[in-house]
Amino acid sequence: MICDTACALIQRPMEAVFAFMADPATMAVWNIGTVDVTTGPDGISRGRSVDSGAEVFIHVQPHQNQMLIDYLVGTDPSALTPRIFARVLPGQVMEAEGAVLLMSA
Repeated sequence: MICDTACALIQRPMEAVFAFMADPATMAVWNIGTVDVTTGPDGISRGRSVDSGAEVFIHVQPHQNQMLIDYLVGTDPSALTPRIFARVLPGQVMEAEGAVLLMSA
């Protein structure tokens, strides 16, 4: 598996960045690999892969105490695996105000 990592400085409080990234409804804003994302009553989101057009499922697992978010992804909702990871850090890490978002996928 190839792993890409991105880091962004966001001029917002850490809690606001975490809430945005943990909300499945905002995935269409930042997740460029999946479109047409909807979330069912079971908390599992589904969308379409930009690359293959296949239906994909995503389960967001926020860990607020650690400011970590795991995104479990797959084509079978009963067999999702951790594929995307996000961590929200204080802006001081980059000697700036706001929050730092670090993501790996």
